[in-house]
Amino acid sequence: MGEMYKPQNNGPHTMLAATINASQVSITVENASILPDAPNVLTIGTDEDAELVKLESKTGNILSVTRGFNGTTPKEWDSGVWIYRAITAQDIEELQERTKKIVKTLTATEFEALTTEELAALYASGVRTVLVEQTGEAGSDPIYLRVDVAQSLTNAQKATALTSIGAAAAIRNAVDNSDFRHWVAQAGIGGNHGEVAYGGDRWILDSGSITGIENTNGLGYGSITLNGTIRQIIEEPQETMTAFVGMISGTATVAYTFTDGEGELTISSAGGMLDWVMLLPGEWASAPPYVPKGYVTEFVECQKYFVSYGGESTTFCGIGLSQGADMFDVVLPLTTPMRCKPSMSCIGTITAANGVHIDITAEFGVEAQNGLSLFLRANKDSAFEAGKSYLLRIPAGSMLHICADL
Repeated sequence: MGEMYKPQNNGPHTMLAATINASQVSITVENASILPDAPNVLTIGTDEDAELVKLESKTGNILSVTRGFNGTTPKEWDSGVWIYRAITAQDIEELQERTKKIVKTLTATEFEALTTEELAALYASGVRTVLVEQTGEAGSDPIYLRVDVAQSLTNAQKATALTSIGAAAAIRNAVDNSDFRHWVAQAGIGGNHGEVAYGGDRWILDSGSITGIENTNGLGYGSITLNGTIRQIIEEPQETMTAFVGMISGTATVAYTFTDGEGELTISSAGGMLDWVMLLPGEWASAPPYVPKGYVTEFVECQKYFVSYGGESTTFCGIGLSQGADMFDVVLPLTTPMRCKPSMSCIGTITAANGVHIDITAEFGVEAQNGLSLFLRANKDSAFEAGKSYLLRIPAGSMLHICADL
């Protein structure tokens, strides 16, 4: 595997202090203290021809870099051009490769033959999930099992688990963000979505408090400890459904209610650490083995309902064009289409930036959604220069929430 470089929340930027040519490897910037420590990857420029450089070291405001990192083209850059830590294709590619490494593919026969000691060795080597390839009547779809759970199973229990999962493979868990070991929380644990308190994505915090720890592998949050009640509104409810909750420690109660065509799932606990939750159609006497969807799948699904921008550092998250002196349109890219045309709330001050910062918070809203793009519009009398490009700027401490929650 290649090297992963530490990201920065919201990509704070500084600027080149002087013009550089295409071969220069010593770069002076205005404020290197806001950039990450070496080694890391930095982006110069904001357009499609931006250049990546590998940060080898920094001394004061002088950066030592390798130019044209990850196949980008070195070029001359003027003073005042932004330099910052952005999420790059290299980051995503490396995360994808590492995700592959923590999953081991086995046949059903190979899986059933593994001893407890062999499973423990797999776990120690970094493998967290076994993908068991099914053949015959059980179907061709693969089955995923957590290695730490499989270590406690006898050979007979392994075979039973495969059969149970195979039978339940077509049963869809109706809960979004159901894996509390890799929990999605775009606004942070216990953060607000607009004016509403959420424990994590899709989970409203009805009462009490909730805590968690960010996973070191970047796959969400773990150690989710609930001292209160969280609730999820189910998008496709049925009148009869059965809920189960798994715990790492402590206890919790889980309840599903269906009233006037609307379904809600609640989990309550007095300090228990959550593991997983399932909501299955019909009546079930006991829970089938829990099969996680995977963090990337859960994250993308959660962004159908909520997207958050901003935080502790200044963020630039969209670029647009003024449509005259009184109007600025910006296109905000999405990873997945949102559930419906969303609402938008600004916490703090949002500005349009191009040399000057124009406060657009009060006159700012969602104009339309088209597939993977949101069209935002700011109206402000005589604020813009016609035909000029502006960046959407969210200052440190401010937030832009795009909400399509149920």
